[in-house]
Amino acid sequence: PHWMEEARTFLKTGPKSVEWDEVIAKWTACEELLGYPGAKERKHWLEKEKRPFAIGQWMKEGRHYEKVQPLGNLMIFADTMRCWWIVNQPGWRKISERGWPLKRMTNGDETWDQLQKGGPNGIFLFLVPLVWW
Repeated sequence: PHWMEEARTFLKTGPKSVEWDEVIAKWTACEELLGYPGAKERKHWLEKEKRPFAIGQWMKEGRHYEKVQPLGNLMIFADTMRCWWIVNQPGWRKISERGWPLKRMTNGDETWDQLQKGGPNGIFLFLVPLVWW
């Protein structure tokens, strides 16, 4: 889809590293597996709770990739990003609201369904500020 091409082009302006290239490749593979969901598919929307203001503002202003949002105090922004990441995690990963690091090992019954969020309102939104940062 067109949004995906633009998003990938934007993400490639981020860090110049093998690791970042792998993040983009894995994100692309996830989008393909999820069938490239559209912006209106609510089941693919991330939770807004604790979302950093800069991301919401960027979305509200039309998602212009060339317009980097001011992040303010980077320590506060990083903490807000972490809190938003935690809110969007499956319940079994959360030790507490601010618990870090998150639990990685499962007992076998847990799923990652909560994070299967594709499209322009999904996991991609976690990647955008990593380019700004």
